[in-house]
Amino acid sequence: MLNKQHIKNLKSYINDSHQTCVEVEVECNVTKQVFTVHVIGEDLENWQSGELAQKSFPYLSTSDRELLISGTSPEGFDMLFPS
Repeated sequence: MLNKQHIKNLKSYINDSHQTCVEVEVECNVTKQVFTVHVIGEDLENWQSGELAQKSFPYLSTSDRELLISGTSPEGFDMLFPS
């Protein structure tokens, strides 16, 4: 399990391509809203082992990667850093 308090739940499943994937529930530290991000299981393991999120999850949006890394959603960033 990840050592990040904003990661609330992990659920493994097999996708249509027969890959093991993980549904990751993440709570935004600012808004407390829960988001779901889907990743490939092997990529999650690589990230847990210290690989950069950009390398582990090139298929995710920057917002989804940041949510996994810091637990801050785009709405949360807007609240923290209004323009």
